[in-house]
Amino acid sequence: MSAKPDNNLSKPLQDVPQEKGPKRFLVSLLACFFVAACAIPIANIVIDPFLRFDLVRIDGFNAQKPEFASQARLAKAGIVCRLQPGSIVLGTSRVEVGIDPRHPAWNSYPGPVYNLALAGSGLKEIYLTLQHAVHASPRLHLALVGLDFLMFNAHREAVVFGTEVLGFDEKRLLLSPDQSCWSSFYHDIGLYLGTEGLAYSLATIRNQIPRSNIDDPQHVRLTNWISLYDRDGYLGNNFRAARTHGLRAGFRALFDGPEGRGASQESYYVSRIWRPAPAERYCFEQDGGGDTINLFREIVDLARRSHIDIRFFINPIHARMLVAIQEAGLWPQYEAWKNRLVGVLADEASTAKAPAFPLWDFSGINSVTTEAVPPQGQRTEMRWWWEPSHYRSNAGDLMLDRILGYSDPARTVPDDFGIALTPQNMEDWTIKTRDGVRDYIRQAPGEAEIVRDRVGPIMETADGANCGYDEMAAVAGSQDLKRGDRVAAQAAFAKALAIHSADQRRYEEIGVPYRENGFDKTLRQARRGIELPPMLASWEDYQARGNAFLTAGKLTEATEDFSKALQFSPPNPALYFLRGTTRLRLEQFELAAADFKAGLAIDPNNPTLQTLLREAHARAVDGNVSSWEDYQARGNALLAAGKLTEAAEQFSKALQFSPPNAALYFLRGTTRLRMEQFELAAADFVAGLAIDPKNPTLQVLLREAKSKAADNNASKRKL
Repeated sequence: MSAKPDNNLSKPLQDVPQEKGPKRFLVSLLACFFVAACAIPIANIVIDPFLRFDLVRIDGFNAQKPEFASQARLAKAGIVCRLQPGSIVLGTSRVEVGIDPRHPAWNSYPGPVYNLALAGSGLKEIYLTLQHAVHASPRLHLALVGLDFLMFNAHREAVVFGTEVLGFDEKRLLLSPDQSCWSSFYHDIGLYLGTEGLAYSLATIRNQIPRSNIDDPQHVRLTNWISLYDRDGYLGNNFRAARTHGLRAGFRALFDGPEGRGASQESYYVSRIWRPAPAERYCFEQDGGGDTINLFREIVDLARRSHIDIRFFINPIHARMLVAIQEAGLWPQYEAWKNRLVGVLADEASTAKAPAFPLWDFSGINSVTTEAVPPQGQRTEMRWWWEPSHYRSNAGDLMLDRILGYSDPARTVPDDFGIALTPQNMEDWTIKTRDGVRDYIRQAPGEAEIVRDRVGPIMETADGANCGYDEMAAVAGSQDLKRGDRVAAQAAFAKALAIHSADQRRYEEIGVPYRENGFDKTLRQARRGIELPPMLASWEDYQARGNAFLTAGKLTEATEDFSKALQFSPPNPALYFLRGTTRLRLEQFELAAADFKAGLAIDPNNPTLQTLLREAHARAVDGNVSSWEDYQARGNALLAAGKLTEAAEQFSKALQFSPPNAALYFLRGTTRLRMEQFELAAADFVAGLAIDPKNPTLQVLLREAKSKAADNNASKRKL
């Protein structure tokens, strides 16, 4: 019986099913891409490093948000959109650490409470952040704003973004009713849902800390804990780690370092915060720049227009910080600051025909701010302070009791802690605070001495601290002299002297140090006709003026301005390039090389900086050579190290300056032989024989070089 034929064999070839492997691979690949595209946003939403979604919180997985601090400005703006709080608190790190959003007084106010304070905030950032909260949260009705002396320095406002304040982006904030939280979310969508955010998500899982470590002196990682925010934007709960550290090392160490006399906060504020570069002065306004008192007025007006119950409070600082303000020569500005705040609130209330918004002052001399610092080595816990500029939540709770009108049977607010400032009590309060600092210095002379020992040397080398109107007048006089207007110059010098004398008398009247050390020198230079460039507002201004000096060929002045720009600019390889190339032109080769190295530390792959660094090194080497023998010796050292090209260069330089020298031609020629530069080597041996015609070694080497050159040329022709 015969088998039936396979009918499939009779089908045309084109009807036979084709291999499906490539199609399956493409479908699988697309499926993988789709899964990955979905998985990354889902992972970011679940892990939620910035608390934008707050859907899942699992201990040991994502309950802590260790990456939140690095993007706190993004995170807090997003949380306001999600949470839509009824009450917020604004301010600097003092408020982040000390004002608890879970204080029971908040229960009397509807809606969630959120601590929207941010480390280093200036007035502009607070104004913009308040606008964002107003537009993001329709139910916002109460805002507490903590104020600090540092916020009202116009010179700080000009430089704060990019120096103290990092990660600020105005575009993510809602600054008009037409904007929505969706636009803010979309602006940062890569950090919320994309691969950039995934890196933060993975770091969140990786950096979870066992909760038990916070009270364990052997395992507590202080910087890790004190940068952990809770879901209400508050840092105070995790500052317990500072308590553990304080009990282990002593709270004196938190104030003054391991040696017990550091006054690190006081010296830092005097040198960097109250008097930031480049001006290193304190002014409420600056020419062509901002006016911080007017900016405060805009905050008040915004609250009134938006029907927000806004309550201002001046943060307490330890009495030692008040001593530092006096020792820095800033006390008149400190008193004027509070008077101006009270004046703004009174004027606004009069215009609005409404009660003035309150301003509470907790910063004077009182039973909280004068708490004794334990002696070195003693492990007594401080009740109110972490260190001189940051108060504990114990003090913050008393402040909220006072501001929000709350009474807790378990605690009593000291009568001397917190006063509502008004035009009627301002003069008495000013005098009381001034006298209180004197009393503190008498009662705690050791603490005052520690502060003076650190602040004094800073101010001895400083030009001054106050706004410097006397020096400004002297500078104007120097410019008048340059224009040939001697009458205007003399008037300007007379004005400078009058301002300086009046300031000096004022300081003497209130009994505080006068620190305007640079005035006499400035006036002398101005009167001699030396043109004095005016102080500028920002690092960009110094860079621009440095460029102008460079164009005019004023290299020293350009270098000085680039140096000032670098003092307070964010990391900037362009500025190092500018100063470095200027120093090259000044033949300051080693300093130029240091600039190019610093620029490459920021931008390691910059080819221009790499080339310039090599040039600076080479010219620095040349600058240290005093004779042709030095070049020869250096060439010999390079030859021994196998650096043939560099050795040949040094022998060439030696030949430029030496008398006729057959030995140098021998050295360069043999080096070129090793480099297979046969024709150049032959030329060297010919030159050597011109000086020493019977030198047998040069004769042999010349024949060898010619022979190798001929062989080399023949090989090239065959190719």
